[in-house]
Amino acid sequence: MRGWLRLGIALIAAVAIVPGGSGSEKDVFPRKSPVVIAVQKTRDSIVSVQGARTGLVPRIGSGVIVHERGIVVTNCHVVGAAKSVRVRLADGSQIAASVLAAEKAWDLAILKLDTDKKLKALSLGAIDDLMVGETVIAIGHPFGYTNTVSRGVISALNREITIPTGDVLTGLIQTDASINPGNSGGALLNINGELIGINVALRDGARGIAFALNAGTVKMVLAKHLPAKDTQADKSSYPPK
Repeated sequence: MRGWLRLGIALIAAVAIVPGGSGSEKDVFPRKSPVVIAVQKTRDSIVSVQGARTGLVPRIGSGVIVHERGIVVTNCHVVGAAKSVRVRLADGSQIAASVLAAEKAWDLAILKLDTDKKLKALSLGAIDDLMVGETVIAIGHPFGYTNTVSRGVISALNREITIPTGDVLTGLIQTDASINPGNSGGALLNINGELIGINVALRDGARGIAFALNAGTVKMVLAKHLPAKDTQADKSSYPPK
């Protein structure tokens, strides 16, 4: 009996000295996941947009810098009828912006920031290889909580919805990433941090059903409204003259 007791004590002692067994070791598993990397490298390109007022309260939405010269895309319903808005960058600085174009049929607006500073822009990803089930990341400012990150998957492709204006949005990406008021105009990223969509709507009364305009639609609207040296549909940058 004593032999068994001594063996048990020896086993306990062995477990106690195994590295990491006590939980005191740090970073036993890598914590910097692809999602973390994608968020870190895109953070400076996600902005907050203070748009049209609803009564006395300004409408707060999100936006994405798509060109280093200060071109931002957001939703039309964020800016409303305003000709100018205020944009807050990731570093907290606020910049005035003019509304260059508002494509109500696609619920997309193009802003030009009043700055000469070279900004960090997101590249627009391809849409022809999107996969149902692949991981996506939504970043925006729901209810004013800046730089909020949520993760989900692509639930379906080529969805179609009718928005309150009566216009029908097509080619939408459906996702189960958590989207709330204030996420409108924000980024939907793939795992590589590429902009694959602009968050535009959520299903009332449902959980985990949200929609984003695909990057191809964004490229089309940019090419339509911004003069450029190269307006090929597969280009991600459309600098104004």
